[in-house]
Amino acid sequence: MKPKLLLAFFLLITLYSSAQYQPKEDTHSRMNPPSLTLQKEIMLSNLDYKIASGYPSYIPDQESSSMYVMAPQESQHRDFSPEFGFALTGGYLYNRVSLGYIGLDMGFSPYQKYPYSGKRVDQVILGLGIYIGSFNGETKAIPTLNLTYSTGGAGLLDLGIAASQYHVNPYVGLNFANYIKIHTGYSFGFKSINDKRLKGFTIGIKLSIGSPSYHVDLST
Repeated sequence: MKPKLLLAFFLLITLYSSAQYQPKEDTHSRMNPPSLTLQKEIMLSNLDYKIASGYPSYIPDQESSSMYVMAPQESQHRDFSPEFGFALTGGYLYNRVSLGYIGLDMGFSPYQKYPYSGKRVDQVILGLGIYIGSFNGETKAIPTLNLTYSTGGAGLLDLGIAASQYHVNPYVGLNFANYIKIHTGYSFGFKSINDKRLKGFTIGIKLSIGSPSYHVDLST
């Protein structure tokens, strides 16, 4: 009987100890909640930080009387924000004969595709210049009009056409920030210059130095 009594006594002591134990409650946060003024200061501080970090606007929450910030999103449509730039251009073109080139370009950026970054990616370039070359021993100057559409900015595609009283030359090429342009195309000659026509495949390079608004911004 003694072992049974000892076992029963031990169980009673264990149950009593378990009933008496309660985890200590942290009443500090319950008894000392942040004041309403402090809560408002925290909310406004967070709002100022988000606005300073580049968020353009916030919208009042009518139901909770609090404010939340609307994150910027890239516009799905291109914003019309034209900008002009000018450049002095020199170059070389092979079109059955070697031709030097000098002219003036005007760049027109009609669209700003990324309004938050300010990067212009499309440009129309109108150029007026002169090709100079030797045709059967005689040096000739050929006034030429160039029209180029550049898309993508640095290192992407140029589509254009050059025309004079002697030829029409559609071309494509690479444009490196409007500093260096490498073009190739095909020239349709319809009038001879000293028994030579500007007809056939062409390849050329142009170098341009102009205003900051003419060149593509390469900074990140």
